[in-house]
Amino acid sequence: MTKKHTLEFGTPHVLALGAGIASALLFSLAGRGTFAAMLLAYLSPLPLMIAALGFGTGLISLVTGVLGIAMLGALASVNPGEGVDVSELRQQTLVNVAQIAAIYFLSLGLPSFCLGLLGRTDQQSTLAPHGFAHSLASLWHGPHQPVARATAFALFVSALLVTAGSFWIWSRHGGFHAVVDKTVEEILPLLSQVETSGVKWPADFKTADIARIIVLAFGPFIAASTFLMLVVNLWLAGRVVQVSGLLPQPWPDIPHNLRLPRIFAPLFILACVLTFLGGPSGFIALVFAVTFGLGFALQGLGAIHDLTRGLSYRVPLLIIVYLAFVLLMPWPLTLLGLVDTIFPLGKRRDLTKPRSDASLGS
Repeated sequence: MTKKHTLEFGTPHVLALGAGIASALLFSLAGRGTFAAMLLAYLSPLPLMIAALGFGTGLISLVTGVLGIAMLGALASVNPGEGVDVSELRQQTLVNVAQIAAIYFLSLGLPSFCLGLLGRTDQQSTLAPHGFAHSLASLWHGPHQPVARATAFALFVSALLVTAGSFWIWSRHGGFHAVVDKTVEEILPLLSQVETSGVKWPADFKTADIARIIVLAFGPFIAASTFLMLVVNLWLAGRVVQVSGLLPQPWPDIPHNLRLPRIFAPLFILACVLTFLGGPSGFIALVFAVTFGLGFALQGLGAIHDLTRGLSYRVPLLIIVYLAFVLLMPWPLTLLGLVDTIFPLGKRRDLTKPRSDASLGS
């Protein structure tokens, strides 16, 4: 029997072109530096994920996005001034276009495309290699729900992107210590102004120490924020596709199914230990430790949502958890998620049975 489509032939492909253009435009807003522009830029994976998850045309959106961001980069680079050689300007433009296109493709386009495919593992995705989604899903052992796979993929990608970017920066600016020292020198005047305004640092900490902590914390912060950007946009894309009636599988029970593969537990512990090495090795270990720790914190939060179902005091308990742990002190959630990964808690031991009360908001 021939499968019927609700959309006319060609419409998903036109929408995919629009999604790629929208993603490129949103991504380009990051260069403005304003708070509103950064918020909009964080939504740049959303169109790609919707195209991949809902229509299976994520590859078209990905290629369109890369071409779109390259064109925007070329337009931004064409600004000839007096005495500028045309051939030199053309070469500089090509370099800038190649860099921005590569950054978009590696840091946003490809991860968004893969995350969209991970949500379509039970369906054929058009214009994607045959069985690619299934091969992508089989990279991890453990829970085989799309929620767990997507979370694991987003964690690894976020940490690896910051690691690769760090090595690239170090190779161009004299190594790890040179980059850290130079950046510390650049932000010291700003921190000195903050100190003179009346702000007091913790005991035994000098302004230079605070500056160094900020510099070393920047990489882990970027990795953690990238992970949150990917998973939040994937959730939004899933909701949009679900409302459109194009979600290729039932909406998953996220609190129940959010459990990382057990391999993440020893990797997280190892990363925490290696942070004490210091230097570039300790920095990379810190990136992985913070990112994986955030993933375990989300799992711990999901475990609380899952295990408190049916309790009469569930709502006030969740309010306390969000106020005390999510906003102020998330590390207990990380420990809970770590324990739940190694020794699944209560009714979370069996993640293979379908749940009739599946709901993201529960």
